[in-house]
Amino acid sequence: LLKKMRRRILLSTLSKNSNQKDQRFSLSNIIHFLCIGLVLLVVFIIYKDYVMLISESPDNDRNNTFDSMECLRQVLNELPIGKGRLKKYKSVPKKIEFEHHYTANTGLWNMEQRFNPIPGLTTMSNSCAIWEVGAHILAKDSETFSEMYPHCEYHAYEPVPDFYQQLEANWQEKKTKEGVAKINFTAHNYGIDSSDTKLKTSTKALKGEGSYLGDTIDADKDIVNLQIKSFSNVLKEASGKIPILFNVNCEGCEWEMLPNLLTSASQAKLFRSIPIIQFGTHNYGKNLGQRAWELCKIREQLSESHRMVFGVAFGWERWVKK
Repeated sequence: LLKKMRRRILLSTLSKNSNQKDQRFSLSNIIHFLCIGLVLLVVFIIYKDYVMLISESPDNDRNNTFDSMECLRQVLNELPIGKGRLKKYKSVPKKIEFEHHYTANTGLWNMEQRFNPIPGLTTMSNSCAIWEVGAHILAKDSETFSEMYPHCEYHAYEPVPDFYQQLEANWQEKKTKEGVAKINFTAHNYGIDSSDTKLKTSTKALKGEGSYLGDTIDADKDIVNLQIKSFSNVLKEASGKIPILFNVNCEGCEWEMLPNLLTSASQAKLFRSIPIIQFGTHNYGKNLGQRAWELCKIREQLSESHRMVFGVAFGWERWVKK
């Protein structure tokens, strides 16, 4: 009897201990799974906030697909169609389609935006360079930028020989003035593209403030030869220093030059390394609708390496490297 009682007590004790272990095991499992769930919840919240932050960041533009139709909608709303500046252009036949927003008098002309401050450039050393493409006879943009950033070096490109000679003479005169003499300014008698080439235009096409080289020259026997150099060769002649700003106001050359430089197998990588590219677009040559579509194509190509800071079709736009 005593043995039976001992056996029952032993079995009861073992059963009780087993139940306590099962309870402890179940409780520890619950706590373990709760901890895992809490960690996963925290990770999810952090990831969600991170995704929202990245999606709102301008630097995320490189991951966004360019919306061609949205670009076209914007450009079509910014066509240089208006009443024009009739007081200045009394001798011009009445029209509603103009070269850009200034002549169209639409109120969208944003020329002054191209002189918006460039962050960090005022404190940068004298290693910075600014290029002006389409300098004409004054290189006005170089002059304005040199007042803002006198420590940079300036290169002005003008392929028309007569314009270049006037440009040289004007800057020689400027350099006699106090302050301007210290500006590191160089004028170059050639244009820029993806390859070395020669172009022809006529004296008739060169009349006025600007010239579109696509104008016909058949009826004019007075031909002017223009030299164009590849971006890489131009860079060599500019001390090999990539410009921090590539500023283009070349009266229509942008329609060929920019797509060529952005897609050239030998030039694109070098050209896309420029921190800031800004340019004005002009309604010259082809019909306005075709130019609108071409502008969107340029923007799509640029968006692969740069993002737009501001931009008005047939006005001015600035793109900065991503």
